[in-house]
Amino acid sequence: MVVRSPVWRRRGLAALAASALGVAGLAGWRTRAVEAPPAVVVGGSGTVLYGFLAPVRPLIEKRGALSIPISSTFDLGSGGALRSLVSGELDIAAFSTRFDRAVPSEVRNAGKLMVEVPIGFDETALFVRADHPMRRIDVRAVRAHLCCGRGQDRAPATWADLGATAQPLAERPVLWTAFGRTDPPTSRDSSSATLLQADVWFCDTLQFCASPRAGGVSADEVLAKLMTEVEVLALSSRSFSTSRDVALVTVDGRTQTRLDGRKILWLYLALPVTTPLPSRLCRFLNAVLDAAVVRRLAQLGKAQGLPELPRRWQRAALGLDDGSCSSRPLAERATPQELEAGILRSPVANAIEIKNRWVPDPGP
Repeated sequence: MVVRSPVWRRRGLAALAASALGVAGLAGWRTRAVEAPPAVVVGGSGTVLYGFLAPVRPLIEKRGALSIPISSTFDLGSGGALRSLVSGELDIAAFSTRFDRAVPSEVRNAGKLMVEVPIGFDETALFVRADHPMRRIDVRAVRAHLCCGRGQDRAPATWADLGATAQPLAERPVLWTAFGRTDPPTSRDSSSATLLQADVWFCDTLQFCASPRAGGVSADEVLAKLMTEVEVLALSSRSFSTSRDVALVTVDGRTQTRLDGRKILWLYLALPVTTPLPSRLCRFLNAVLDAAVVRRLAQLGKAQGLPELPRRWQRAALGLDDGSCSSRPLAERATPQELEAGILRSPVANAIEIKNRWVPDPGP
């Protein structure tokens, strides 16, 4: 029989303990590895979901230690997003136009406060294929051939009507393509905020004519799937552009100006007024408003983050840098007027608002 010395016994016990700890540690690691990070459910504007968030989603998820499920299920439009936010199906509603209506009574009756957060910009424009000869279009031609009165159908138009001179394209018909209106226009008849904004910017008192060509696709698919022919002219957002298309500069030859088609992208929350923001939502907003996300968007050249000063101001308003986001009740961040209205407005909204849609045009 082999007799172990006390030293060997101690070493054996230590090895056994280390082995046990290692197994326990491995089991713990496996448990942590399969734990899913908390999800933040954002729904509403396809422009925000697919144009802004999706391209930087991995970066936001990494910095926020959370997951952001993005699918067609959450592409609800602004109206659907508000209803889902009120019902609690969404954590955050995404809008491509500012919410300027009265806060729903359901929000206020539940003791909640809406919170407004601008996150960046996209641009609405008319697009052609990259091999198309035109790069500029006059708004007068757009209004004459692409804008309709209520109940009107679009009259046939050729590319010559829109200013093209190159043959044989000039004599070919314009294949008008826009998401959100398949029947002759009526007042405010589209769930597409992009189209409703564009009605005002491009068509003045008229509205863009119907486009049956886009009836079977979503807004983010117009450029990817329907720019199949050089005759196509499509209304879309720059964040949805591909290497196969190019945005036209819309000008007004009479005033020597061009359209600034940028639109602010917004997030809205609805939370109990007496509590702070939940930690996971603070982490989400912290990541979305991080300088690294702004830089990444700039590299992609499509959607844009907020300028530096408004970005810092918005972060400070939410308590993202001093740690108070998840500890200070919303009621302490709001003015009496905001509490009465039921919404905590962004302090940077006025600074980033596009006040002049038509700006001086330096020419080609």
